[in-house]
Amino acid sequence: MTHRDLRDAFVPTADVATQHSLAVLASPAAVYRAILQCDLRESPVIRRLFQLRGMPASAATFEGLQRLGFVLLTEEENAGIALGVAGRFWTLSGDLQRLTPEAFHTFARSGFAKAAWSLSVHASAGGYSELQTSTRIQCFGSGARRLFRAYWCVVGPFSGWIRREALRIIKTRAEDRGVSVDHGRA
Repeated sequence: MTHRDLRDAFVPTADVATQHSLAVLASPAAVYRAILQCDLRESPVIRRLFQLRGMPASAATFEGLQRLGFVLLTEEENAGIALGVAGRFWTLSGDLQRLTPEAFHTFARSGFAKAAWSLSVHASAGGYSELQTSTRIQCFGSGARRLFRAYWCVVGPFSGWIRREALRIIKTRAEDRGVSVDHGRA
């Protein structure tokens, strides 16, 4: 699952797209396990940002995000996962919509936006894996686009910070507990 796969499969036309990556000294399988076990509460920064947004601490795991309104779009063993969410993110409540993966694909309600977020891993040279996060957001209607862009001017840098922190958490977990391809460490 690459950034291109995310674009083509879930949000083909994006008003905002971000991507971050990190080299991890662990096998793709170890990194994938660390992705699934990711608990964003391990980061004091993320805990505080979630608190400021009014999100419960329990939302800082993949299961918690799904309880909040995110939907699992795809999961490929040892490759990655993608989550989606639709709503009016610029409002205090976010007005998150409860969608199935199928409904997410076709969602295009005027006045709303939808976002897809992926975490993927690919083998790299020297026992390393490339861990990547991609986010794509599509707005529906000029009003939604205008409101989202104003919101993103404030929130975008913090959103990127959360994604970079997620990569750091996953890297640490994978390198501490993973099995490196070339080095055979446990």
